Amino acid sequence: MAGNKRALSQIDSNTAPSQPPSKQQSQQPAAGKENEASRYAAMKKQDLSTLLQQRNLPYSGNKDVLVRRLEDSDRLHTAPSTSATGEICPGPLPLDDIRAEKRATRDASEKSNEEEDEHDGQQDNGLESQNDQRESICGLKGCVCKRPASEFPGHKWMLTTKGYLLVARLQWELNIRNQDAAGEHFYNDFNGYGFQEVMENQLVSFNRFAWILEDTYEWFNVDDPNTVLHTLKLIGGAVFTTLNSLEKNGLLCPDSAVKNIALVLGVLYDNTRDWPGDPEPQLEWREAMIREAFRHGIEVKGQPNGIETVLEEDGIDRTLPSEADSKWKNFNWTKEFKAFSKKHRKGRRSEADTSLCDPVEDVTRAHKVSSCM
Repeated sequence: MAGNKRALSQIDSNTAPSQPPSKQQSQQPAAGKENEASRYAAMKKQDLSTLLQQRNLPYSGNKDVLVRRLEDSDRLHTAPSTSATGEICPGPLPLDDIRAEKRATRDASEKSNEEEDEHDGQQDNGLESQNDQRESICGLKGCVCKRPASEFPGHKWMLTTKGYLLVARLQWELNIRNQDAAGEHFYNDFNGYGFQEVMENQLVSFNRFAWILEDTYEWFNVDDPNTVLHTLKLIGGAVFTTLNSLEKNGLLCPDSAVKNIALVLGVLYDNTRDWPGDPEPQLEWREAMIREAFRHGIEVKGQPNGIETVLEEDGIDRTLPSEADSKWKNFNWTKEFKAFSKKHRKGRRSEADTSLCDPVEDVTRAHKVSSCM
């Protein structure tokens, strides 16, 4: 993300080196945990259940069980592995970027060979060294993935540790709904409706899902386009709800502690570039979210995968907010999601598609017929 340059300590939430803590200071965190535990023990069971609900944790059981769950949750969220210093980590560059770097390296090497043939051996060694660096990006040796971002200040492809876990989980969710992966065939739109289900589940507790919205061909070819378009609208609403939350907390700015805002928005825009219904209002949020970032001084520059070029080709500029932009800025998530859930609950088809056969009903009907034979 472009913007004012900051020290690594500011970017990665690392503090400057200091003297080791005194014995009294090192005992303070432990004392704080004891006080927290005693506070839980003094609370009523109903209050403990409320706290667990707010953390999306199970809230049934006796009081001792509830206290133990809260204490375990506190330990998990204060562990060094989940601290702010390890929250942002590098990821593997897209293959297109790796190929581009290799082409640039090869072209530079060939040009140098033409000019100074006597340095062939040295140049070959240099090329091998640089190719080794490209291989390290791919995980073959010295992989950069999931290591602290402070070790690679120039790396462009950044993702949070929770983002890694989320992408892996969503990929798994898609795979278990893929009839081809199981060597089965139920009906043509089975995979597409599986993708729809994953999107709906993710929107229930939306967070980061830009990287999963790439292989969507089967989703867009299901026989219920109205539900798909309504889902696209809700995705845009989720994006702006997140941006509004960042703005409210002073994090939507060039020097934000959330350092990959431009990258996430750029990836989301690029992955949704070929989505259907581009002239339709359901996808107006794509350009609106980029302009919203521009208005807050966030530059989508130097990003991998040619994202900056894509934005230039599409003519995304810093124009004043349009009426459509204001609509997304004021998106009422609670109201819209409630309407979506009511209309599409239990996988119900839209009214325009009620004449189509329901595969589940077909299977039920087939069982009834076979039992009568």
